Amino acid sequence: MTSAPLTAVIDTRALVHNVQLLQDRAAGKQLVAIVKADAYGHGVNLVVPALARAGVTHFGTATIPEALAVKDILADLSDQRDHTVMCWLYEPQAELSEPVERGIELGVGSPATLEAIFNAAHTTGKTARIHLKVDTGLGRNGLNRTQLQLVLEQLSTAHGVQVCGVMTHLACADEPKNDFNTIQVERFNQDVDTVKTTLGVDSLMEHIANSPAILSMDPVPGNTVRAGVAMYGLSPFEGENRAYSEGLQPAMTLVSHVCAAKDVPAGQGASYGLRYTTSAPSKFALIAGGYGDGIPRQASQKAHVAIHGKAFPVVGSIAMDQMIADVGDAQVSPGDPVVVWGNGGPHVDEWAQWAGTINYDIVTRLGSRVPRVEQEHT
Repeated sequence: MTSAPLTAVIDTRALVHNVQLLQDRAAGKQLVAIVKADAYGHGVNLVVPALARAGVTHFGTATIPEALAVKDILADLSDQRDHTVMCWLYEPQAELSEPVERGIELGVGSPATLEAIFNAAHTTGKTARIHLKVDTGLGRNGLNRTQLQLVLEQLSTAHGVQVCGVMTHLACADEPKNDFNTIQVERFNQDVDTVKTTLGVDSLMEHIANSPAILSMDPVPGNTVRAGVAMYGLSPFEGENRAYSEGLQPAMTLVSHVCAAKDVPAGQGASYGLRYTTSAPSKFALIAGGYGDGIPRQASQKAHVAIHGKAFPVVGSIAMDQMIADVGDAQVSPGDPVVVWGNGGPHVDEWAQWAGTINYDIVTRLGSRVPRVEQEHT
């Protein structure tokens, strides 16, 4: 256990359940578990071992330092089966010798990155394994058709580089009825055919499907899927489309404690700016946790927390380290546990609504001074 007043409790059983659900939806396609941004704020040191123990063999991150950290975690596991780690976000001038040496697979979304990859393969004497990242409409990093042809020409005569996959990112997968999804899938399939024909290969990892695509598309496109936010039990959809997320189990519960409780008179203000005043005598509970921990200040005057299973409003401005709940005449005492979000309290989606953002943002912004601990099961 931890003495920290604010703790993120991670239910690794929920993670494994969600992975199994996504694998079922993907009809047995290869699943890449995306653990970027500290496993979407859930703690990569907890998440990666739990998933590896459950049989996940492929992991994805955004950056090279993230990928190297995942490699280190996997190397320390007693289970020494082969694991694959990939990443795709780095500058063209990046030093790639270490990731190539350690077998990290690299996404190639720009012709400018190829020279660094060739150099790393030459320096290390190792084969650089790459995934060609094509832009099918999102407009971010990715090769357009002209760039793809240029890269394929370079690769056709290159040594020390193996193309093991083609990937792209869907722009509107969280809108299942958006026609642009079909357009992107068609473009992606054409690009995959081009790569296979030009390089003379029969089999590649083909990954276009993210969490919303896994949950809503039938059939799920490609032969490989990248599971992100849904793996952590959060829906990538809004409104009626949330039905596609049925069965997911949120893996994070953010637990705080009452640091102080005191009776206050009518007219008592709360926190900076005194944006809230009591209309009658009441009790304030001071709760550990604020925007310095990643709890969004934008949710001030809107959010609720749960104490003893009952919801209480967060009043006044959420400060850097603490916030105030007006608990009325409830029996609340210092030391009482407080569920900020998760099991027994508000859903992450509610915090996202209160803060005017998305659930991804709520969990990934959780700060480094909040310990992540694995939930104990009896």
